[in-house]
Amino acid sequence: MAVSGLVAYNHLNGEYDLTESSNIDGDNQRVENDTNTWLFQLVASTKLPVINFYGGLGYISGKSESDLLGTYRVTDGAISAPPIEDPFSVSSEVAAVRGTIGTKLKLGFFRLNAEYHLAEFNAFSVGINFGFR
Repeated sequence: MAVSGLVAYNHLNGEYDLTESSNIDGDNQRVENDTNTWLFQLVASTKLPVINFYGGLGYISGKSESDLLGTYRVTDGAISAPPIEDPFSVSSEVAAVRGTIGTKLKLGFFRLNAEYHLAEFNAFSVGINFGFR
């Protein structure tokens, strides 16, 4: 049996210019996103030679802000609406306990893994990789 701790920080700050690709007339059209998260987790696992099982308990917190910015002029032939400035912003936060259960199978150089996260939004993931150890 092995026990370890994990501290992870994720930061995403992105912008995409929509002016050229938008079908709506306007200026300075873009999408901006700023996301920051922290994860603190304890993980326990078996140390078997072919297949291992693991589980973890942790706490995740974070905040995400996304904005649709710029000027948008909507027209349909002779009908037009007043320009719309910075149409909307979306903000969300998370602060919750999270659990993880999973397994890893070693097949020669290949490794197969699967894990399930129990949280506000549950998630299942699978993966394949290779290693020499």
